[in-house]
Amino acid sequence: MDLEKEANLELRSRKKLTRAEKQAAEKISSLAEHNAIILFGDMDVVDGVHAMRTPEQHQAAALEDLRRRERTADYKERKRLQAQREEIERDGIQRVRERIEQQLDDQMATALRAEKTDYTPDFYGDTLERMKVNACGDRGVPPQERQTHLEQLRALQDQSAALRRRYAATVVVGKVLQKKLGESAQKYIARKMDVLTAERTAFDEAFQRCRDDYNTAFHGTLAGDKQVERYHQRAATYQQVSGATAAQAEQEMQRRAIEPPTLRQLPQVLSDYKKRTQRYALKKSSEGDTVYDVPYPTQMDEVMDTVNRKLKALYPAAPPITQAEAETLAKRLLQDLLAKNDYRFRCGAAVFGLIADDKMKTQMETGTSGGAKNAPLRMKFTEKSFGNTVGSLDLTEYENYGYLSSPEDALINRSKTAGYGSVAVKLNKERMAGRVTCTVGDSLHKILTTTPSSVDDPDLACVAQETKAALILSAYQKYTAGQDVSDDVEHMLAELNKELNKGEKGAEYLELQYHGDVTVRDMEEVIVSFPPVLRKEKADGSEESFDEALERVKGEYLRDLKTVQKKVYEINQNPAAYGRTGLPPLRLKTVVGAGEHTQVAVLKSFPDAKEETAP
Repeated sequence: MDLEKEANLELRSRKKLTRAEKQAAEKISSLAEHNAIILFGDMDVVDGVHAMRTPEQHQAAALEDLRRRERTADYKERKRLQAQREEIERDGIQRVRERIEQQLDDQMATALRAEKTDYTPDFYGDTLERMKVNACGDRGVPPQERQTHLEQLRALQDQSAALRRRYAATVVVGKVLQKKLGESAQKYIARKMDVLTAERTAFDEAFQRCRDDYNTAFHGTLAGDKQVERYHQRAATYQQVSGATAAQAEQEMQRRAIEPPTLRQLPQVLSDYKKRTQRYALKKSSEGDTVYDVPYPTQMDEVMDTVNRKLKALYPAAPPITQAEAETLAKRLLQDLLAKNDYRFRCGAAVFGLIADDKMKTQMETGTSGGAKNAPLRMKFTEKSFGNTVGSLDLTEYENYGYLSSPEDALINRSKTAGYGSVAVKLNKERMAGRVTCTVGDSLHKILTTTPSSVDDPDLACVAQETKAALILSAYQKYTAGQDVSDDVEHMLAELNKELNKGEKGAEYLELQYHGDVTVRDMEEVIVSFPPVLRKEKADGSEESFDEALERVKGEYLRDLKTVQKKVYEINQNPAAYGRTGLPPLRLKTVVGAGEHTQVAVLKSFPDAKEETAP
């Protein structure tokens, strides 16, 4: 019984589909037959000859045919032909042909939907999407050049989508309805396929030209699955928050990729910060009280008093300096430090592999942190410092954090960032250009008295209050008094911290905030360092001896080294898979020891890295 029921259902479905196909064929045939002279010219004239007619000749022929048919038609048909003739006389043959072709195309698209076929030719759709996503975010190419490529790719995507729809409908209708179409409709389908084939050939040629230009600029790199997924996720978040259309959201994501949203308002935010005298509510204390920042003008009153008192003691004959002069000196010193030191970030060996496979992630994305885990405060920091209200960004769009590192590899462990992981990754300054901000000191620790400024235009506002006076004095000694002040950031921070009053916390490191996605393409060098030997509590509650701690740390270091060696080998052996086509191989080094006993080694990466013996 069930089999018979299924057979009857299938029979009814076939009959229903046949009726739908017949109705679709009749509509298409009717449109084509009634407008054959307009679409094809005289039916006995081949398209090649017909195409040589001028528009005026074509219009005259169409009008004459309509008049001839009017004379023999019945009343209803005569009225329809008369209206069509008047339309041609009023609008011209080209506009009428375009309208009729659009009607036929719509009918074919309806037939395609009814057929529910899977015939959807790609025409480079996936490749164009990956090219577009990569062109948005590849910071190694200047913004204006990326914008130009993006506009070309968007235009090709639109052409591809339109051509795909028309091509699919024409092919399916030609195959499915071929026996049910009239002679005029069959001729229309054949003519349409000739036109579409020519358009496809032209599109192929345009795509290849665009691809050649793209490969030159982007080394042939295509966006990976995770990049494409993240791009659409960000667009969906923006669409939900803003109420924009899908097209508007996509355009906004492209703009954000070229100019990160966390940088867009930075100049205005910094200007307002330096003028603001009212306090800004930042967080709640452990007692539940509101904690406010210290306005910049309030800080500077105290800082300039301290600076000029110390200058008078050091240089009695020298006149006091103004705040504007102090800010200029500080800017110059910060510019020197930022220019002569390296951009880095720290992580563990396992995290390095995850970053290489995708991108550097924030604690808002991962829910973890190598430092202070406080996502709500981080979001508040972004709102205060960069003008992005909480909830306005996708979690993947928040800034990442690194630090300014001495170019001396031997000093890699002198930085107070060593606790963030044994792997120190150096970033390429050219690829990071235009998207790095800084604060002197950990931004969350110094949130009450700092706001970030661009590394391209550093400002005294990025220096914590307790360090401002020391930095100004160092800059004065270097540029005005002609004394030797180091441009090495580790030496410089050590000198600044010496000037602190008792109980004040100094600048642990010069923090960098990275805006826009940071990926393996932006990396230049990886150092695996032997971490500090810190004794830990054992399972029985007792504390490790130094020798036990040393053995544990040595084992951790060797495991980390082997993990990173394998990953760097994989990256260098498969640059295309990691978006590093056309870039130099990723360098790998190790640093062990401290002080005079520090050893730096350049390592080769290979798949089965033997465990090194740590000193």
